[in-house]
Amino acid sequence: MATDIRSKTSRAKLAVRHAPYWTRLEVGGSLGYRKKTGAEGVWCARWRDPVTEKRRETSLGRFAEFDEAAEAARKWFHSLGMGVSHKKVTVAEACALYVEHNRVAKSPANAKDAEGRFKRLVNGHPIGKKPLERLTKVDVSRWQLGLIDQVDNQKDEGEALRRAKDSANRNLATLKAALNHALAQGLVAGSVAWEGVKAFGGVSAGRKYFFPKEERLRLVAAAPPDFAMFLKALFLTGARPGELAKLNVEDFDKNLGTLRIPSGKTKARICTLSTDAVAFFNEATSGRPDNATLLPMAIPAVRRDFFVDDRWRKDRWKLQWRDSAKRVGIHEEAVLYATRHTAISEWIIGGVSVFEAAQWAGTSVPMIERHYGHLRLETTRAKLDTVRML
Repeated sequence: MATDIRSKTSRAKLAVRHAPYWTRLEVGGSLGYRKKTGAEGVWCARWRDPVTEKRRETSLGRFAEFDEAAEAARKWFHSLGMGVSHKKVTVAEACALYVEHNRVAKSPANAKDAEGRFKRLVNGHPIGKKPLERLTKVDVSRWQLGLIDQVDNQKDEGEALRRAKDSANRNLATLKAALNHALAQGLVAGSVAWEGVKAFGGVSAGRKYFFPKEERLRLVAAAPPDFAMFLKALFLTGARPGELAKLNVEDFDKNLGTLRIPSGKTKARICTLSTDAVAFFNEATSGRPDNATLLPMAIPAVRRDFFVDDRWRKDRWKLQWRDSAKRVGIHEEAVLYATRHTAISEWIIGGVSVFEAAQWAGTSVPMIERHYGHLRLETTRAKLDTVRML
């Protein structure tokens, strides 16, 4: 016999028990409410296949209102009719499938980055063993909060916490991408468990620092010659540091005035260079072989046996950046990656279209619109101000 679980009042009167109280939503589909002791109950759903007569149940998580739980249940019913797999796949297995997908669909570097995050943060965590169909919003929220280490006895506790949250946001985004891939592959019924878990707000300030022109010139002047060349290239191209470090002389086309960025974090792309950038790279590549590093790091003779090659790597440029920024007195929030933000900002202010900026930077149009749209409005306003209507 069906029990009234539609209102909070009726659910409050129910006796505590492990077995759910069920109510029918549609033919073959029912919504259940499991009453807990001293806590909000948990919703679940049950489906009977009209052809095979087989039954399936899944946990939906906690919802304040009956209608919200019913909507989640109907999404699950619909997905079963669309061919969702009956195999119980764990979160860790879904993450592994996502890595293999990225290795082909995106790039080996992208797959390697995701694989590293999952090995550190998912595979050894209880969430990794959780079957996708039993994953709840609480599971994902607890995992997210667990990414933030306790910040104790530090000189700048606020900054340390900001950095921890910023890192947690990137890890959450990667996990969500893997779970959404599993959803698209029919390995789970719905995304209720993770779509409502939001990233921490207002924690990415370090990447939004803008270098005024005077600061750019002082930074380049204060840096050692090899790092000064690397800095100039970052400001002139808006590329990611890791992208520039991988380039060879042959990636610069002096005839067309373009720079080829091979696939890495994103797909390969061709960047049109400004006249200043073309002159810079002409000077940097003059008389050098095609297979030489485009922007080499100078290695002292006494340390040449220590280094594998002359390419910049994160540990190398971080040290140079710290010293150069300290020498010039740059704000501590400024990081090397902010050279990219500065370049894109200047493009948009200068009238470059959102589509072109996204193409050159190797990112999406929505990302440019979201972070730089306000700059485009200022440019548009300046153009409108040249027209006098009255």
